[in-house]
Amino acid sequence: MKLQTTSNFKLCLPESFEWLILKSGLIRTNDLNNMLENTADYVESADFFSWENFFGDYLIQNTVNTPFQYAKREINQVYLNSVNAQKIMEEIDPEE
Repeated sequence: MKLQTTSNFKLCLPESFEWLILKSGLIRTNDLNNMLENTADYVESADFFSWENFFGDYLIQNTVNTPFQYAKREINQVYLNSVNAQKIMEEIDPEE
């Protein structure tokens, strides 16, 4: 990839794309905010290799049979529509 000095871009490497989705507000569960703020209290290391695995499982389990059903193998188009995609992207740099 060739970079130009006039380019204005950001590179963000979050722990998890699933975390961005959960943080965006598109998904609502009773314990979501607490889980995001206190993730260590929810992740059992015997069950999950990483927090990324936990976030993916949480998202999958809490979106089954909903329009926001999530699967790792293929992104659901609902996450790609402009309104929802913008909400997810805003979590990369929420102060902008």
